[in-house]
Amino acid sequence: MDSLESITLIKQHVKVVERLHNEFSGFFYADPSITSFNLKNTKISTLALNTNFLATTLRYRDRLSDWVKFETDLVPLIDQDWHVCKFNYRTKLEDSFFKKMHWYLNKLQPYYVLKTFNDLFGARLIIPNFRSFENSLLDYYGSKSDNMVRRAYIRDDTPSYHGLHLYISPSNTQFPWELQIWDTADEKANLFSHDMHEKRKEDKD
Repeated sequence: MDSLESITLIKQHVKVVERLHNEFSGFFYADPSITSFNLKNTKISTLALNTNFLATTLRYRDRLSDWVKFETDLVPLIDQDWHVCKFNYRTKLEDSFFKKMHWYLNKLQPYYVLKTFNDLFGARLIIPNFRSFENSLLDYYGSKSDNMVRRAYIRDDTPSYHGLHLYISPSNTQFPWELQIWDTADEKANLFSHDMHEKRKEDKD
């Protein structure tokens, strides 16, 4: 694939994730028993102590994990494009959720729910030669040309990690979903960096 074909493929994947975010949010927040709250203004320490906010977050994670639309809408993408890219996804495990919460509770400065739990759903797209055109996508999503992407940035910790991160959510009261886009050439180093980060959180516990 050339760069234009790759960009088209990536945008198609992003659109599917955005549509699923909208559909899941409509399903989840329609429940009158759900306590909606402003994720941007809520500290992790508040989340840990507020039983309603914590219950909402855990129910979001639980229902996300059981949602069948991922199987019907994302698995076909994996099967369809396996020969040109790698695409996978996961929902955060409850054990991982609490480890992350405790990790940030132990840090000195206050951290907020919006930026901490921006990956209850996470997807990863790994595509050849991505670095050669990553700035075009950063400019596109960073300029709010797509208003579902609330934040876009390149995390560059070369040589240990390099990738474009997109966070998908239309408002501060809906949990963002994370989509990471990597160059195939960075896959090995990125996976190693991710594993080391998870190990540091476990050691901290």
